[in-house]
Amino acid sequence: MKRFWRVGAWGVLGAMVFAALAISRRWTHDDGFINLRIVRNIVDGYGPVFNPGERVEVGTSPLWLAVLALVHALGAPLEASAMVLGIACTSLAVLLLPLVAARTTRAERGLMVPVGVVLFVAVPATWDYASGGLETGLSCLWLAAAAALVVRAVDRTATARRGYLTATFVGLGVLVRPDYLLYSAFFLAVLWWAGRRRGTARASGLLASAFALPLGVQVLRMGYYATMSPNTALAKEAFRLNVPQGVCYLRNFVGTYWLAGPLAAAFLLASYRLRRIAGRDRLLAAAVAAPAAAALLHAGYLVAIGGDYMHARLLLPDLLAFLIPVGAVRVPVSLASLRTAVPAAAAAIIVGWAPKSALALRVGHENQCGIGDEHGWYLQMAQAAHAVRIDEYQKHPFYVDGQRMKPSAFARSLYAEKDVAELAPSVDARVDRALFAGAIGIVGFSLPSTVHVIDKHGLADPVASRFALAGRGRPGHEKELTNPWVLARFAAPRANDAHDVLAARSALACGEAADLLASVEGPLTAAGFFHNIVRASAHGRLRIPDDPFVAEGALCGHPLERRLTGGPGGVPFTWRCKDGSEPSGLDITVQEKDAAIASVALACSGPTTPRAFGLPAGMSHPLRCGAGAKLRGVFGRGDTWVREIGLVCETPGGTVRVPAEGVPSGVAFEAVCDVGQQVGLGGRAGSLVDAVGVVCVR
Repeated sequence: MKRFWRVGAWGVLGAMVFAALAISRRWTHDDGFINLRIVRNIVDGYGPVFNPGERVEVGTSPLWLAVLALVHALGAPLEASAMVLGIACTSLAVLLLPLVAARTTRAERGLMVPVGVVLFVAVPATWDYASGGLETGLSCLWLAAAAALVVRAVDRTATARRGYLTATFVGLGVLVRPDYLLYSAFFLAVLWWAGRRRGTARASGLLASAFALPLGVQVLRMGYYATMSPNTALAKEAFRLNVPQGVCYLRNFVGTYWLAGPLAAAFLLASYRLRRIAGRDRLLAAAVAAPAAAALLHAGYLVAIGGDYMHARLLLPDLLAFLIPVGAVRVPVSLASLRTAVPAAAAAIIVGWAPKSALALRVGHENQCGIGDEHGWYLQMAQAAHAVRIDEYQKHPFYVDGQRMKPSAFARSLYAEKDVAELAPSVDARVDRALFAGAIGIVGFSLPSTVHVIDKHGLADPVASRFALAGRGRPGHEKELTNPWVLARFAAPRANDAHDVLAARSALACGEAADLLASVEGPLTAAGFFHNIVRASAHGRLRIPDDPFVAEGALCGHPLERRLTGGPGGVPFTWRCKDGSEPSGLDITVQEKDAAIASVALACSGPTTPRAFGLPAGMSHPLRCGAGAKLRGVFGRGDTWVREIGLVCETPGGTVRVPAEGVPSGVAFEAVCDVGQQVGLGGRAGSLVDAVGVVCVR
């Protein structure tokens, strides 16, 4: 007992130092404000949602939201509560680190060194994300507490009641974060092994205790949100590989703090300790090793899926779990043999590195692979040393963006991108305004819940989160909701709606997209709850093309056939005439300097304005099929860029060509739709037109 309290003193000291450092770096991240808006909505009676009337699971950690909601319901202010609880949770995790070791260390000669505490506390990123409004602190506390409980539960003198309570606590991992199922599995494997010593029934009871609550929550998730996982997992494609980005994320963390040496030293110390424990109790050794082994696998998973855009954040709980076996280590004083010299040298490496890391090593201001110093950037933009409350962010661009809504002529208004429109009648009656925003946390928390905040990157939007991923980019920012989708879903129909808005509105009314929106927006009846459970898996697999025309074709049963030619560059585009309007030709501009087509637009019959793709420059050339003729396709020449374009038109007397305009160089091409197919324009463009052709629909 004396040894236990002596080791515990190191934990208390480490926790106090850590708390002081974390308080000095206190703040709230934009994603933290997302959590706080959800909690506010829970307490105000709107339910666990970001936007009232739209059942989308925007929070990643149900347990963190529940804790914050309980504290806020008791009257505590939200921002301060999240900050205090986050720092307290992480500090308690630091406190528990050496206590786990104290229960597994025999009275031996040597110096007790809290190497795990020293290593974790010396990493400056841990100070940043102890607060921030995110679940990082709760993650660390759950990991440390679960490890401590499992070590106690495998003792042969442990009661059955302790085992069941430990299993129940271990099962909470998936409520801390869904991906912590991996940690729960490792802890439960050890508990199962321990339970088998007292019979299969005891072991089975432990598993039942662990999974009862998580399974209940999963059923509620499926019935309420109509999906199997949080919407954030869909928006970030948490089940797809992105190894190069993940390797950069790991390198950004390990390289910034020179962690390769200290982590290798910690691994050597852990191996040394575990061998000694296994010599007298293999089950106890497995209990001590479980969190570290799970940490390595979980970090591997994070690397595989591309990590995160916040420097180090997701790897910090893994770091703590990896250090649990070496929270405090008895280092031999004698260096007479290699067996004693190696652990002493390993401990010296960690202790010697710590001051350098704590005092000098910091993440750079410039993003690396899209990974940024979020703490530094937010405080710089807020022009504050500490910014925890929403009013401390009034100078931040995100806050300013949320205040841009001006009075309009509509009773209920939609503030889209450079457009103000009347809200559609289908939008929840409690909503009086809707705002399209690129970052939704600060904006959302600064505005009342009667303002529906439309998320450009899909974390809080059921449609954008399911966009098919065209290419990899900055984690969490790879999907982008464009203005046509916003107007199609939230604006009342207008006579002058653009063709892509009409296509997006049609797509959302078809097939699986319509079923999804009915599931998340419709009244939640008993029959609807059961329907959502049945459809949850399909809703999770649903992917919608981000091009409205392509999405309309895919969801409404008439897929587009693209027949393009040209270079590989540029951003893909598609355009079709709306129902009742026919394509009559193209409007192009020719850039003489580059000897290429600068822009192209599909001309449609009726009072419509063509949408140009590329950057209009140079001479303009309207190409038309003429009276009584229909556009069938295009021809021309090109290589890296499109050099010239002409029309292929169908007349009662046969096919005719409208002469090409541009520069007659490059390889000849022709793209024509079959007879009876509807014709649209497709291609890729940047500052010039890289590729062009037709999209054909039956």
